[in-house]
Amino acid sequence: MSAILQEPMPFVRAMRADDVAPVMQVETRAYSHPWTEGILRDCLRVGYSCWVCEVGDDIVGHMVMSIA
Repeated sequence: MSAILQEPMPFVRAMRADDVAPVMQVETRAYSHPWTEGILRDCLRVGYSCWVCEVGDDIVGHMVMSIA
């Protein structure tokens, strides 16, 4: 019998205020002109649609959406 190792599956969920620090780590590695922590907190505060992608216990991506 062979064993099949399963990688953790990506999981998308709503961003919380306590996610801002790990999101900032992704943001600063991904962009040459990253958003600030204040911008992300303001997006959460005013109700933009903010999401994170987790793999295991790690946040590996994020998105902020606004309908205009």
